[in-house]
Amino acid sequence: MDFLNEQAQEFYQSLFHPSVFKGTNYSYGIWNDMNEPSVFSDDEFKTQVGMPMTNTHVMKDGSVIQHRWVHNAYGALQQRATYQGLLKRDRGQQRPFVLTRSFFLGSQRYGAMWTGDSHNLYSDVPMALNQLLSLGVSGIPFSGADIPTFMGVP
Repeated sequence: MDFLNEQAQEFYQSLFHPSVFKGTNYSYGIWNDMNEPSVFSDDEFKTQVGMPMTNTHVMKDGSVIQHRWVHNAYGALQQRATYQGLLKRDRGQQRPFVLTRSFFLGSQRYGAMWTGDSHNLYSDVPMALNQLLSLGVSGIPFSGADIPTFMGVP
């Protein structure tokens, strides 16, 4: 889904309505996991790399922008569209809860951030603490790290 396209954002927001999103109700939030655009370089999904430099987005005015210039904003735009979709679903009666892995400047307006998968190595703990403290100092205090890890034995 191209979240730089306003029509795509409106369509995405409509998918959260209970008549479309079967099983949802007004008390659940959404976890946007794996919401950064990526390409896996092998069939076993072991290595993740960025989108090709040739990928483009067509803007509202018809202009074309290369993905590399908007890569970091992409996840934040999905987070915003998710927040707005939940707000519409709940008819503004509840503050939406959106947890996201991919975020950018301004993302703190729309929910919490998660720093992503980590290994089960003790050396990852100081790194996670540094990430969380850095996020807090930069204006994103509602963040967390992957505990007790994703890869390896917890």
